[in-house]
Amino acid sequence: MTPRPCLICGSPTERTCYCSPECRQEAKRRKREAQKVHAPEPVRPAPKRPKQAGGAYVYFMWGETTDLVKIGTSLDPARLQEKLQLHGGQPVTLLAAVWRTNAYEEEEYLQDQFAADRQIGEWFSFTPDLGEVINHYRNWMHGQNSDHS
Repeated sequence: MTPRPCLICGSPTERTCYCSPECRQEAKRRKREAQKVHAPEPVRPAPKRPKQAGGAYVYFMWGETTDLVKIGTSLDPARLQEKLQLHGGQPVTLLAAVWRTNAYEEEEYLQDQFAADRQIGEWFSFTPDLGEVINHYRNWMHGQNSDHS
């Protein structure tokens, strides 16, 4: 696989290379900006729904150390968050989780939409566009009916 260029200076690398003081400073600035969009506190999704209900949660989780966002589906995102923290070695914040009857198709659509920002597996670079989508899902979580499939 061809390494992606550094997001700041363009050097071929898998992530920000921190090769110069300017890269380090810009990376810190971008991280602070991205954190402004993230939830100040973790959210608690609705109780786990049984498989036979038809569907799953579409969720967004933020890895604090890597500054990447995971887009995925789960029947129990809070439990998955605990597993990711335990086995991934970094704090993980659940940004949004919405129950969807077409969760798997929606997950695939979202991952295709942000394919250019994919870093590894289901983990994506945080971008302003991704931030807007996350806020859209957060709005569903806070009182709006999320099961419009």
